[in-house]
Amino acid sequence: MTSIADPVVGSPGSALCTECGLCCTGALHNFAVLDPDEIDFARSIGLTLRIEGRPGFALPCPHLNQSTCTIYADRPKVCARYKCGLLERLEAGSTSFDAALATVAGAKELVDRAQSAMPDGMTIPAARALSNEPPTTGVNAGERTSEMRLRLAMMALNLFLDKHFKNDREGKQLSFETIANSQP
Repeated sequence: MTSIADPVVGSPGSALCTECGLCCTGALHNFAVLDPDEIDFARSIGLTLRIEGRPGFALPCPHLNQSTCTIYADRPKVCARYKCGLLERLEAGSTSFDAALATVAGAKELVDRAQSAMPDGMTIPAARALSNEPPTTGVNAGERTSEMRLRLAMMALNLFLDKHFKNDREGKQLSFETIANSQP
């Protein structure tokens, strides 16, 4: 198996990325930014492009199989460059491989909880967008409960990802404004 983020196959970073894959699922980001010269290539391999603003492709990536990239040798440059905060700490020696794997397992459990609260066909980026909007009004109690369950699951997931996976150069998913806007 090859790694989705670390070019040195067999390294702890490679093993961690192969176990994780959260950067490709849409859990960490809604889209990945492409270099301008990659747009035609991305289109040719079936990526859903976002052209407005900075060009990129929507996540989850259709070339992710479990947590392994099926186009690893020909992946976009952003995929080759990206390192989450957890990978950076592993490579710096400030976290152990076992601790990093436990963190990945915790994140995947939170992803599973969020997905179980999502309507069929909804992606994590779509749920994240919903959780950044004011709560729906005028719905029945069951729909309201389902929406709040999803919002809570996304808040827990985003908080965990912000703490353990977002690197110092990335914005956080949660902010005081996001939390304040989600209050009924």
